[in-house]
Amino acid sequence: MQQIAVTEQHPSSMTTLKRLLGYVKDRRGGLTLAILGMAGYGVVDTSLVYSIQPLIDDCLSGKNPSVLFTMAFVVMGLVVVRGISAFLSDYFMSWVGSHVVMKLQREVFSHMIGMPMSFFDKHNTGNLLSKVTYDAGQVSSAASSTLVALIREGVTVIGLLGMMFYHSWQLSLIFFLVGPIVGVLLTIISRRFRRLSRQIQHAMGNITTSTEQMLRGHREVLMFGGQQVESDRFAKVSNHMRHQNMKMVVVDALGSSLVQIIASSALTVLLVVASMPGVLSNLTAGAFSLILTSMMMLLKPLK
Repeated sequence: MQQIAVTEQHPSSMTTLKRLLGYVKDRRGGLTLAILGMAGYGVVDTSLVYSIQPLIDDCLSGKNPSVLFTMAFVVMGLVVVRGISAFLSDYFMSWVGSHVVMKLQREVFSHMIGMPMSFFDKHNTGNLLSKVTYDAGQVSSAASSTLVALIREGVTVIGLLGMMFYHSWQLSLIFFLVGPIVGVLLTIISRRFRRLSRQIQHAMGNITTSTEQMLRGHREVLMFGGQQVESDRFAKVSNHMRHQNMKMVVVDALGSSLVQIIASSALTVLLVVASMPGVLSNLTAGAFSLILTSMMMLLKPLK
């Protein structure tokens, strides 16, 4: 653990996530409630999509108009459950995450106390401060968003795909045309994200260092008229931080756009295939609307 501040080995995301889960052993109750909330959120989203079929086939077609009255209360109940699930997910994930940040900060702080003077001679104070004040929060935030994606979006994807395959496995197979492409694309994007994250962490350390040096030597700066020198130095490191953040924004925006374009292409293929004779012969209007809506709903989890 002596290389906690400067290690050059970067474990995989899943390895890091498993390690972080060890920090929530004494918060299993809160994590369980958060997971239930995330899973409930995904189930409700799937159920709302499923309600499209009876509304179209039974109500709008005139077969059973009373369905509209029943579905009004069903939808209202689902929205209430969705709100409760969102609260459980957001609150308890934040509650667990704050405890993880606290443990990480305490662990790093306690580790630094026991380090020899040679360690502090080799590393500037700003980078070490960044490990306690910035990096711990970033790690916890990344882990929280990963769990949300794995559970909430995972449940949504499974539910939507299940409904699609139940009504038409032929049309549903089109979705898997984009799966490998999106997988490769996201792998490339995630690697770039990790590199930029490390650069941002380093840039934050430089900002902290520049500020800490100015505050510590403020008297000397005033005595020797070094205000402009210190301002120029801080302007340089802050501008570097801005550049790194903008690189992250570009990667995020570009990745999201490419995923949406690829997924939308699959939607176009679905409509083309559906226009062929005999494809829709076994599907009701409600079932086809459900498949089309499910395909569109899958864009968000993919993104």
